[in-house]
Amino acid sequence: CDITAYNAQGEPALEIREFLVKQTHRQTLYREIRPDDQGLLYCPEWKGMDAAALGLTSTEVHAPATCLAFVTPDRWGAALAAQMRRVNIECLEVVPGEGTAQIGPGRFTVNPRNAENVSRFLAQQLAAAKTKSVHVVFAWNASIVPAPQTTERSETPEQFLCASLLHIVQAMSQSAGQPALKLWVVTRHAQSVVREDLPVEMGSAALWGFGRAIATEYPALWGGLVDLDRKAAEADLAIIPSILCSVVPENQIALRRGGRIFASRLTRLSTRTS
Repeated sequence: CDITAYNAQGEPALEIREFLVKQTHRQTLYREIRPDDQGLLYCPEWKGMDAAALGLTSTEVHAPATCLAFVTPDRWGAALAAQMRRVNIECLEVVPGEGTAQIGPGRFTVNPRNAENVSRFLAQQLAAAKTKSVHVVFAWNASIVPAPQTTERSETPEQFLCASLLHIVQAMSQSAGQPALKLWVVTRHAQSVVREDLPVEMGSAALWGFGRAIATEYPALWGGLVDLDRKAAEADLAIIPSILCSVVPENQIALRRGGRIFASRLTRLSTRTS
C-alpha cells in the first residue's frame, strides 16, 4: 500500500510507496534479527492491577463534573450514563442522528459525518456546562454504524468510528483553553487481555490505535483508553466514573469480569528460540 503523512497545513510531508507488511512467526523474526538489535524488541502486555492501589472505587461521590457521553442507544449506553449520574456527574447522552436535536431529557443526537455539526454541538454544550471539569466519553461501537447515505459510498465500521472520533477531537481542540477538558475512549472487546478475549472486535481495536495517536497529538486533551469485557454487565461499569475523575497514573486500562483491572505495559521480549 501507499502511505502519505500530512503536516498541520494539510501538505504532504512524507510519502511511502509500495509499503508491504507480512505476517511471520515470531521465532522466524528472531532468527533474522542481528544479535545487537535483539534487545530492542518489546511487546505490549497486560499487568493485573489493584483497584485500591490505584485509588479507584465504585462508591465515591466525586466533585461536580459534566460528561458528554457519546453512547449507543441501548441499555448498555443508558447504564453507562446512569453510573455517571449516580456519583454526582451530570451526564448528557449523545447518539448518532441526521443532525443536532434534543430527543429527551439529557439526550441528544448529532450527525457524526458532519464535522461542522459536531463542532457546533460541542461548543454549545461546553458553553452551557455548569462545572469546570468536563469529560468527553466516546463509547460508540460497530453496532450503531448507520447505513451509507449514498449507494456509491461504502463505509466500514472502523472508518465510521474513527472519522466520528476525529470530528470530536477537532472540535475539542478548538476549545482547548477550557480547563479540565478530557477525552476518554471506552470500548468493548477491543483488546486481547485474557485467553477468552480472542478474537477481538476490529472496529473497536482501530479506536485504540487512533486513540494512541490522539494522545501524542493532543496530550492536554487526552484522558485515556478503557476496554470492557465482551460480556460486560451493567455492574462492571460502576468503576468507570472513578477512572475518569481520579488522578490515575494509567491511561490504557482494561476491565474484565470479576472486577479484574489490567494496565498496559511494554515488556522486553526474550529472543531465545529454544
